[in-house]
Amino acid sequence: MKDALDEIEAQEAAAERVRPDTGERVSTDAVRAVSVRVWAELGRTRMPVGQAVGLATGAVVDLDRAPDDPVDLYINGRLLGTGRLLLVEDEWAVRIETVLPTAGAFPTVDSHHQGGTN
Repeated sequence: MKDALDEIEAQEAAAERVRPDTGERVSTDAVRAVSVRVWAELGRTRMPVGQAVGLATGAVVDLDRAPDDPVDLYINGRLLGTGRLLLVEDEWAVRIETVLPTAGAFPTVDSHHQGGTN
């Protein structure tokens, strides 16, 4: 019986968090239903705007990564981790390989690629 009560208490604690700024209890169930934008970035490159606007259908643009390199996964502009591209039932998908340890440590899109090829 004690184990069952401990399990219920743990589930309730997982479903509610206390906001550090206000001390208010917030249900994580509501947050879990929020839609977010998720994307994978294959790579980047830089080119003069004149070259970019002159790209024609069929043009090939070299990116800063090899075909077998992992892609970066983003959620609402924040780096989540990395993954590998897959073709599943004639559609692209990503198998997640790494996830950053904490949401607070997510760098933004701009800070992740500073100093690199954008």
